[in-house]
Amino acid sequence: MICQYLETWTEQQVFDHVVKHLRKQNAQCSVYARDEGPTECKYRFNGMKCAAGSLIPDFEYTEDLENKPWNNLVKSKIVPKAHQVLIRELQVIHDREETSDWEEHFQMIAKVFSVKYTKKAKTN
Repeated sequence: MICQYLETWTEQQVFDHVVKHLRKQNAQCSVYARDEGPTECKYRFNGMKCAAGSLIPDFEYTEDLENKPWNNLVKSKIVPKAHQVLIRELQVIHDREETSDWEEHFQMIAKVFSVKYTKKAKTN
């Protein structure tokens, strides 16, 4: 099993880690299938990581994880069940929402999971 450290983290720690990562990256980690329609999100691609991918340590990541939703990784006992719903919800924000809308969604997730949301620092 990979990511066993998640069993010791609080939901606040998971939320803070993923939000910090996504804010810094400020882009989806996805592959555009030119003639095949929408983009396909990846745990890792081109130096980027998705919300859930940011939780997978480099030394535990393998390409075999790709194209397997986080919930399937949990069912297969590849990652722990800890924080499964929160991670899935953060992944949905990454996969489906425009980056300009992420902050609004982070706020909503924070309310639902009773974690503290800290506004993004303004950059000049």
